[in-house]
Formats: sequence, structure tokens, C-alpha cells
Amino acid sequence: MKHLALALSLIAAPVAADSICDIPPHRWEAELRDGLVGPWIVDNGPGIGKFGTIVRQLPQEPDQKADILPHDESVGMLLHSPEGPLMYDISFVPDERWNLSSATDSPFANLEQLNSADIGVLAGDGCNIDDLPRVLMEAEAMIDGTRLEATIHLFMVNEEILVGAGAWIMLPDGVHMEGRRPITMHRPSGTEAQQ
Repeated sequence: MKHLALALSLIAAPVAADSICDIPPHRWEAELRDGLVGPWIVDNGPGIGKFGTIVRQLPQEPDQKADILPHDESVGMLLHSPEGPLMYDISFVPDERWNLSSATDSPFANLEQLNSADIGVLAGDGCNIDDLPRVLMEAEAMIDGTRLEATIHLFMVNEEILVGAGAWIMLPDGVHMEGRRPITMHRPSGTEAQQ
């Protein structure tokens, strides 16, 4: 993924003693929620799709713009999708552990572009992936008369980078369709912000 390489290059500075991994899970939302607000770029890596009984590789999709906005007493993400805007509810999930294995119940199963070593490098020395804040984004929408359910599981590496995986499920005309892909979110650079 092109933005995973970009993200790795952005961490030249050493991690401060008070890194994101030092924030206790019960404090994630209070200390980090408002820092998510603002514009983001969503990098959709290549993934896996299932259409009925057919499984196939999904190509990387173009980057998408997103805005995280104050939403009630929390925050929400407005994804500017080619199918139309999609609003995600955002929550921090301190009580769950996310497994990067290929276990079938893992949102990251068979997404080879994601591994805990790379995410650990992004987070900095001494930061265990289990100590990174876990951000859950969930959305439901109607697209061409079919209900879409989308979920994004992200590790908050720092205030500028979130890394994880997205999944969606649809049942058009009764045919089960689902897909999963790695996702990296980062703050827009000068040129990305102008586009």
C-alpha cells in the first residue's frame, strides 16, 4: 500500500515519553476523540471479495476524502464515496482485542498487507499493537435499493495515521456480497488538500 510506505516515512521523529500507547484504554475517547476531527484521506488497499460462492481479489481503489465531524456527543466520519456520501458512527473499543491472524472471525483475515510488525513500527519503539487505541467505524445505507452495512476497524497509530481494515456486506437481489480490504487513513498533505 502506497500510504503505508508514506506513513513509515512520516515517523522520523522519536516517540515522546507520553506516546499514544501510554494512554489507558478507558481514557482513549476522552483524550483522543476531538483530535480525530478534520479532513482525512482514506487509502483503500487491494482486498478480497465474495459474490455468492465466488471469491476473488479486489483491486486497490482510488483514495477517498473523508471528514471527521462532531456528531451528537461523539464524532462521525463523512466518507465522500463515488456511490454518494456515507456517514459512519465512530467509537473507541477498549474492551476488545483485534487479532491480525487469518482466523475466519478476524476482520483482518487473509489481508496480507497488514501485519502487527509494520503497525508496531509505525507506532514507535516499545509500543505493542495491543496498546494502540482501537477505533471502530460503522455505517448503514441504502445504495440502489440495497442495504449496505460497512465496518472499519482501525488502530490509531498517532494523531495523523490510522491503519486497519474495512468490510462491507450487501444482499442485492438476495445474493450475498461481501468484501474486506486494508485501509490506511492519514491527514491530507498540501497537494492532497488542494485536490
